[in-house]
Amino acid sequence: MTVLKPYYETELGKLYHGDCLQIMPELEPVDLVLTDPPYGITNNKWDIIPTQKDFDEIFKISNKQLIFGGHFMDLPKKDGWIVWNKMPFLKTTNEVEFIWTSFIKKNKLINFRYAGNVVGNSKKPKYKRCKAYFTSEKPFEFIELLIEKYSNINEEILDPYIGSGTTAIACERLNRKWIGIDKEEIHCEIAVKRIELERKQLKLF
Repeated sequence: MTVLKPYYETELGKLYHGDCLQIMPELEPVDLVLTDPPYGITNNKWDIIPTQKDFDEIFKISNKQLIFGGHFMDLPKKDGWIVWNKMPFLKTTNEVEFIWTSFIKKNKLINFRYAGNVVGNSKKPKYKRCKAYFTSEKPFEFIELLIEKYSNINEEILDPYIGSGTTAIACERLNRKWIGIDKEEIHCEIAVKRIELERKQLKLF
């Protein structure tokens, strides 16, 4: 097995720059893959839907999977989807998003308000929310909810399409082990800046 050199690491996690199809076979098995991969619905050069080989490696390396946008992808057909009801106040946003799961038997609805500046069940906008780097970027508060609900404190979480680092930020907040991969170096740079900012803020408390 090749010794991989992380692009960046903390006490809890490691970030790798490269193609996840090449990196995942070099990793030790993880407990959960939680990821929001490209959907193939924009003109961005990185927006390419994962191949069957990508998913084969994801299933091989992990015990459980939570995959945003699974309805855009060739995943096994089954019940057990998570339907995220965003309860939006903006008509320009999707009211729900779909998350494919490997281990839930029945479809589940999760109400979590996130449209514009509102997070969670609050109806009061938070005007100082952090800048979103991607139009499809998920709030780390919702990723935290999924991690707490569907993984245990001692489990390791992999995001092979980590983008701006949201999964890593949620793991750092929850003191969970994590691994992130992204093939775009600019995404890795953004992720490192966001993770470091979060770690500095956590040290203040």
